[in-house]
Amino acid sequence: MSSCMGRTYHVRTLSESQLPQAYPLVQALASEHSLNAWLSYAKGFVAKGINAGGVLSAQDDAGYIYGLFCYEVVPDLGGGRVLVVEPFVALDLVDRLGPITVLIEAMERLAREQDCVSIHLQIPQRGDMRAVVDFRPFRAAGYKLEGVRLCRRLAQEDPRNI
Repeated sequence: MSSCMGRTYHVRTLSESQLPQAYPLVQALASEHSLNAWLSYAKGFVAKGINAGGVLSAQDDAGYIYGLFCYEVVPDLGGGRVLVVEPFVALDLVDRLGPITVLIEAMERLAREQDCVSIHLQIPQRGDMRAVVDFRPFRAAGYKLEGVRLCRRLAQEDPRNI
């Protein structure tokens, strides 16, 4: 729990029934994702359970969701386990750093509880970049650029040509 600018944030695990409530954050990240696409994606994390994966959120006292991340614990090629976080999204027009701060703290706590050797965090560079305010809180928490992730989108076949 963290209190920033008069608002208190609580980190809570999202259940499958709460996933639709988080959809506006996902749309702020990438408006092309449908509700069904979000639910299908996130249900995969919720089904894994706390030890292998899940969806954590930053909520205020009223239960409004201001940030979230999906995570899974995977083996690391160098040995040990890694907490993989994707997507990470936080949005608050008044207090942008509050949700980010509590979620960063939650990632580290979770990684330590799961005996992970590192956290791999993916922050998309498309969509409304206001969804993640700036990288300073991540840098202050010890995150650094390590490697590059390349992506090539494969065009879908035009159904009219089939």
